[in-house]
Amino acid sequence: MSNQQRHKQRRQFSDKPKRTIEVLFDPSKEASSLLDELAEQQADQMPGDRNNKITKSQLRRVFGELKDIYNRFTSVTASVDEAKSEEMYQERFAAPFKMLRSKVAYATRSGGTSKMPSEYGTLFQDGIKKVTNAKEFKLYVLHTEAVVGFLYGKDKVGS
Repeated sequence: MSNQQRHKQRRQFSDKPKRTIEVLFDPSKEASSLLDELAEQQADQMPGDRNNKITKSQLRRVFGELKDIYNRFTSVTASVDEAKSEEMYQERFAAPFKMLRSKVAYATRSGGTSKMPSEYGTLFQDGIKKVTNAKEFKLYVLHTEAVVGFLYGKDKVGS
């Protein structure tokens, strides 16, 4: 049996049926809904079984970088109007924010030693795709922060 055949056979046995989740972030929804009931519903969809939880370090890696970008953005746009804030977002922050998608893809790849559960990859990647401007960026970060809070509250984050 060739190496390629053995690899294919291993993949067949190790591939578990994947849960699909619906990413509930929608920038057209009201902020109060995104930060409360939709964030909680999003957390409810995420896996919480012992072997499929996201670890604190995996979550911190992605969410920490997201918050870092957000904090830098709010720091430099604190005293500017909305138009200037949008311009600064597009010029300085949109690219690093969108780059998070590739970092999440890397973290959820098969064969990784500390593979992030695919549902979390979907949550981050699909949410980031939906953001097109500074206002939506801020809303996405706050929504994600609410989801993370609910994940911890529902004991869906492992050690």
